[in-house]
Amino acid sequence: MIERERTFFANVTHDLMTPITVARGHVDILGRTGTPTPEELAETKQVIVDELKRIESMVGDLLLVGRLDEH
Repeated sequence: MIERERTFFANVTHDLMTPITVARGHVDILGRTGTPTPEELAETKQVIVDELKRIESMVGDLLLVGRLDEH
């Protein structure tokens, strides 16, 4: 059981870090090219919003699993 929990934790951690890394990468790129264009800002904003939605969905799934596990 403990090994299964460790594997689950490792998978969840990786899945949550991926969208964070993607969003952070887009923000980092903005600072390297000088003043970003409105298009670059809009694209980066959309990427960040999309990645936050992915995280939100995963957290919701984790909460659901936690509730199911209680029963």
